[in-house]
Amino acid sequence: MDSTYALDLLIDFALIAGFGIQHSIVAMVRLKRAVQRITGLDPISWRGVQSFINVSYLLMACILWREVPILIWDLQGIWYWAAGVTLLASWAWYFQIHLFEYDCGMAFGSSAVLARLHNAKPPPMEMWKVGTRRWLRFPVHTAFFPMFFAFPRMTASMLLLAVVANVANIIGTVLYDRRLEFLVKDVYRQYQKVTGLLLPPILRAPAGARDMNFPSPWHWSHVGHNLPGLVLGLLVGTLFWKHLGPTGLVTGELIRAWSSAFLAAVTGGVLIGLAHAPRSAALELSYQRLLTMLATNTALMSAVSLLTWTVLCFVTQGRIPLLYLFFPMWMTMLWLGHIVASTVFFGLRPSLVAGQQTSPPPPTADAKAAS
Repeated sequence: MDSTYALDLLIDFALIAGFGIQHSIVAMVRLKRAVQRITGLDPISWRGVQSFINVSYLLMACILWREVPILIWDLQGIWYWAAGVTLLASWAWYFQIHLFEYDCGMAFGSSAVLARLHNAKPPPMEMWKVGTRRWLRFPVHTAFFPMFFAFPRMTASMLLLAVVANVANIIGTVLYDRRLEFLVKDVYRQYQKVTGLLLPPILRAPAGARDMNFPSPWHWSHVGHNLPGLVLGLLVGTLFWKHLGPTGLVTGELIRAWSSAFLAAVTGGVLIGLAHAPRSAALELSYQRLLTMLATNTALMSAVSLLTWTVLCFVTQGRIPLLYLFFPMWMTMLWLGHIVASTVFFGLRPSLVAGQQTSPPPPTADAKAAS
């Protein structure tokens, strides 16, 4: 192998490993307790800081990444389409998990940050058994495997990313599972018995967590609440396709793509806040549910825009946008968009924040795990 390529792969390896190291550090329970002791920032609100750190690191890694164009495989014909469909489906599954099976505002910390600014209670952290979480404890981590491996055209640097990232994914999943077992204890141990870590327990527990008593998510019970996010996602994705096209591993294009996501987050957040402020159905929700509704809208805008962008580029130009960019763009649009949407919404409806200081609900399994 050319010595230049060897150095490039070493740099790429360091960037991948660096993300895993920093991600593990900022997620440490000891660090969260130290931060809370020194600054008063609770562990749930710290998730917002984690998101900012992760996005910053990913952007830096994208800029410093060294593409090694040595082809490992280049699929053709039916295999090309099979891999391409698998790749797109895995990203769609990743987004579906966050949109339907989690509360994005709580998962990424924006709801807790907003509630802290409003001096109000954030939505409770809850364990839901909806969708694939009925059988898998970490479905997002399962989705990572096809997201990184199912490329019709695989280069050496991309294969390095796929292998190293998923080795770290497996290690991190095992460690996190053990930490939740220690923190949540009995409830989580019962959940472990009927679910799989990364693969569903088809023979051991085919019904999964069906009989466990978990609260049900409500944020898709009124589909109309999320229509602004869907419409904006289609519009933003079309604009990305028209003005960005299939991005390359060029610093200028990377910065332009992320700047577009930043602009979409601000503009889309304003429009979502304005769209919901006059709606009587939305105004009947509690403060905590309003936060979740706005988070779902901005997450939907983010996910649909990235998928729309990808599909349009592939159909019209036979290429897809640089997937290195998806994580920082996805998190920027959903997190910053949620902050902006909530600021606009509650700025127009300040009375909906008042009077929320009631007694806190009993801690749930996920809330204990986050502390």
